[in-house]
Amino acid sequence: MIPSWIPSLPSLKYLDLSDNHFNGQLDEFKSKELVWIDLGTNYLKSPIPNSLLNQEYLMFFSLSSNNFSDDLNFSMFSNFSRLGMLNLPYNSFSWADKDQVKSNLLNFLYDLDLRSNLLQGSVPIPPSSIQNFFISHNNLSGHIPSTICNLEFLRILDLASNSLKGAIPPCFGNMSTIEVLDLRHNNLSGKIQRNFSVGNPLRSFNLRGNKFEGKIPCSLTNGKRLEVLDLGDNELNHTFPMWLGTHQT
Repeated sequence: MIPSWIPSLPSLKYLDLSDNHFNGQLDEFKSKELVWIDLGTNYLKSPIPNSLLNQEYLMFFSLSSNNFSDDLNFSMFSNFSRLGMLNLPYNSFSWADKDQVKSNLLNFLYDLDLRSNLLQGSVPIPPSSIQNFFISHNNLSGHIPSTICNLEFLRILDLASNSLKGAIPPCFGNMSTIEVLDLRHNNLSGKIQRNFSVGNPLRSFNLRGNKFEGKIPCSLTNGKRLEVLDLGDNELNHTFPMWLGTHQT
């Protein structure tokens, strides 16, 4: 167990107990000045104490790789007015609402990691400030919402290993900030859109393990920074795209 005197420290600001063997439930924290909390890679379990959800100055919060099973809702973090990074992967979190919609909360959040949990329903739209959004290895279903293209700062989108279906929203090809797009191991289908804009910043594009058909769009050459292109295990056909051999980053 985490020693009870630690949550009792009234002026605690930075707490890092990650990569240990702490177990059990967390006590309520006395400090209201916490800025950094990292409890990742332990054996801690639910519930998340209310005192941790009421930290006005918190900027980094990680409970990754534990045994938490709370019902998540963006509104539960409404007091985190300065939070920049929220890391909750490798737990057993589920949604309180399976069809999460865009939240106006967490206006400073730029990194949200929800990988490898028990999340179901449609793809949630994170706060507009988000740059890196990881939600792979869950059980999300339905189509990828085109409204995700409205995230003007989005750099990394990881939706891999879910149960998503349908086509890729055409607007992805016109996003001016996205560098990593990982959609592998879903049930996506149709043709790969052909409207990748000139000068797009895409570095990694992964569609492995879906049901795409047709040919590889040569508009992918419009982005000169592409380093990783994985289209394996699909239903693509046509002649081999010779332009791939001349593409330079």
